[in-house]
Amino acid sequence: MLWSRVTAELWYEKRGCGAVAPISGLLFKYREEERGQRETKRALPCGSSLPRSPACSHGRETLGQVHREGAGQGAARRRRPPFRHGGEARARGVPIGSGPRGGGGAGPRSHVPETVQQESERASGGALCANRRSRRFAGLFLDVKRSAYKKPNFIIILADDIGWGDLGANWNLRNDTPNLDKMAMEGMRFVDFHSAASTCSPSRASLLTGRLGLRNGVTHNFAVTSVGGLPLNETTLAEVLKEAGYLTAVIGKWHLGHEGRYHPNFRGFDYYFGIPYSHDMGCTDTPGYNLPPCPACARNPMTGSNHQKSCYSEVAVPLFENHAIVQQPVDLASLTAKYTEKAIQFINHSSQKSRPFLLYLALAHMHVPLVSPKSPQRLPHQDPYGANLQEMDALVGCIKDKIDSMKEDTFLWFTGDNGPWSEKCQYAGSVGPYTGIWQRKRGGSSAKQTTWEGGHRVPTLAYWIGKIPGNVTSPVLLSILDIFPTLVSLANASLPPSRRFDGMDVSEILFGQSNKGHKTLFHPNSGAAGKYGEIQALRLDQYKAFYLTGGAKACDGRIGKEHHHQPPLIFNLENDIQEQQPLDIHSEEYQAVLPAVREALADVLQDIATDNVSVADYAHDPAATPCCNPHHVVCRC
Repeated sequence: MLWSRVTAELWYEKRGCGAVAPISGLLFKYREEERGQRETKRALPCGSSLPRSPACSHGRETLGQVHREGAGQGAARRRRPPFRHGGEARARGVPIGSGPRGGGGAGPRSHVPETVQQESERASGGALCANRRSRRFAGLFLDVKRSAYKKPNFIIILADDIGWGDLGANWNLRNDTPNLDKMAMEGMRFVDFHSAASTCSPSRASLLTGRLGLRNGVTHNFAVTSVGGLPLNETTLAEVLKEAGYLTAVIGKWHLGHEGRYHPNFRGFDYYFGIPYSHDMGCTDTPGYNLPPCPACARNPMTGSNHQKSCYSEVAVPLFENHAIVQQPVDLASLTAKYTEKAIQFINHSSQKSRPFLLYLALAHMHVPLVSPKSPQRLPHQDPYGANLQEMDALVGCIKDKIDSMKEDTFLWFTGDNGPWSEKCQYAGSVGPYTGIWQRKRGGSSAKQTTWEGGHRVPTLAYWIGKIPGNVTSPVLLSILDIFPTLVSLANASLPPSRRFDGMDVSEILFGQSNKGHKTLFHPNSGAAGKYGEIQALRLDQYKAFYLTGGAKACDGRIGKEHHHQPPLIFNLENDIQEQQPLDIHSEEYQAVLPAVREALADVLQDIATDNVSVADYAHDPAATPCCNPHHVVCRC
């Protein structure tokens, strides 16, 4: 389905909700002639001598083609490849995640899990009708047993670089989130919810694995030229739910590896539509608002490269649909509308197939560059941040309206990957009251990339009609790490064996049956100070302890120096949410809590040391740069 200017305009008129085509016709028609093009439709690396991919023109894949893959009768599709986590072990019936630590497997799984009937019919190669009927009866019997528990649908909406104070329900200084505020009134709002790291890739890896970066291997961001990604022996939420019968899709920013088998289509997602990393990691024709400002993509290969060091002028940001690059450079102004349309198409398709689904919607908002809307008069804001915040809110409202109109169990979880990027000044969000004054007095930011509250405390809402009580504000200490085990539990699936998890099943908290969250949370170094991923800050009940402090680059350009603390700084957040004055080390309160802090840190480090941990490949190769046309400096297609 081709994108049109009319559709983009409808986004602003009806918040994107009226711009979705029906699930019929060419969008979900499996085209026989495209079967042989699958390999050539993959994105070509810059510098490749292969011919230009047809993905940039008429040969693009559609949403339905991924869901239909494996339905053909060709010999190449008759045999389902082994599961990625140790293909041989999976063929022998070993549970998910129990393969060898370095296992990559021989190939991807089929995009749609087959029924018992389909598997047996394919194996028989044309059995008699009577045998087919008996197998059909047996498959139906097993399906009835499987469906005794009605599996709910899951939607995770992850905002990028959003501040705790950006949500009106949290910090009533803005009027830009009416839909999110309405969702807070109708659902549960968490005010002590934390990302697992204060930067993009590690936070996303933890969401999809339920494990800290020291376990899953992802301790800092992947680059445009990265050859690796989330380690292949890590089991993702999508893989677990796919095994449980779910259709799965990721729409938006991935940032967990785009090369080879690190691509989301090989990590459990049936469908992918989005950008492989942050949209400031390449040029576009509509650069938007950023500090420092970056130029638009060059249209003349001879154009000079005189630009800011932080700008990527030699490569354009690509937009993927599955393995195909469908636009490069991506049009940022219409990206929100495209995400909305694809999300609703996927929801409709899953409903039409009577299959439960996982939709992971990883937004570009509120990361810079902030977009200049095509119809700014319909977003009446004088500040770009407010306009983009309202655009994000409208997208969430559209998704919520869609699930409200469905007679299905659908759980929507909204949260953020980390706090605001303070060095972007007026183009950054608000940390609310979590200002990290101790650090700011000594220079630098206390938001993104730091272990101060503003870096990892994120706005979070949970919404599920008839299941999650409405208008509830929860003070329970929770984490993005909890999403994985909670959804696995709600899907009546099993956690992968042979590894330990840092998240917990919070179903009872969501249903109002418990108020017991984490006693401890651990905040890994995320760029401001110390070695990436190491744990030198932790939360223990209402106390926050720092063995290392440092400030990220602030709006004024200052960076807070790295300071080690032995004994640690300890703040009582119950009385000091601004992290302004640490406890006196000679006080009775400090001396009472210090042994518990030391024990908690020692215990988690020992637990990680004896766990089945992974190591990510952070090697670089210019050939890994996604590029649909290696003969053009910015790969236009």
